[in-house]
Amino acid sequence: MASRLAWPDEPAEDPRGFARAMVEAAAAASRRHPHAAIVGGVAAQHPARVEAVHFFTLLHAERPSAAAAAAAADPHRWVARFAERFEEDRHWLARAAVAGASPSRSDLTRHELLVRGQREAMLTLARSDRAGCALGAVAALAADWPAVRAALAQEPPREVDPHLVDAIEAAAMSPAARRAIGFGVAQMLAVHRTLWDLLEARQAASLP
Repeated sequence: MASRLAWPDEPAEDPRGFARAMVEAAAAASRRHPHAAIVGGVAAQHPARVEAVHFFTLLHAERPSAAAAAAAADPHRWVARFAERFEEDRHWLARAAVAGASPSRSDLTRHELLVRGQREAMLTLARSDRAGCALGAVAALAADWPAVRAALAQEPPREVDPHLVDAIEAAAMSPAARRAIGFGVAQMLAVHRTLWDLLEARQAASLP
């Protein structure tokens, strides 16, 4: 199973240091998951990649995306801009799922229901009215997504948005705000980690 996320033991009290710590932790999450590395290294029709595309499509391709839900809950301009950009990835996921093979039927319905439950939890997080929580969730998605897409598309990872640290810093001016942002980041990364762990377990169960 995957190693746990390397989370800062003592988040920095200064907003800039805090923002950098959050982005670094999020950007490393999927990149360090062993199953993401497997998915990124197999053929397009390999069951591990087919299942990863299928389940990440369930999580992120339907409307509204977590980013769009957060944009409606958080007035921060960066969130709205990221939500617009993420629409391209949402459409790409849907196309990739349609073009790919069918995933294994083993426990498929049960696991699809689990992922849909994770999606609802993710949307609840993105719609949170706790100041900073939605921003943290979308920031984690933005920082982790380049590694997710690189694995699913088998392409070099994109750079993390250089404005992301600035966006977090601007919202992290109080301890309460930093706690809310950190909670949003941690919970969004937990959603992705749980899905990678599920995919890893499904792949292990399918081996002879």
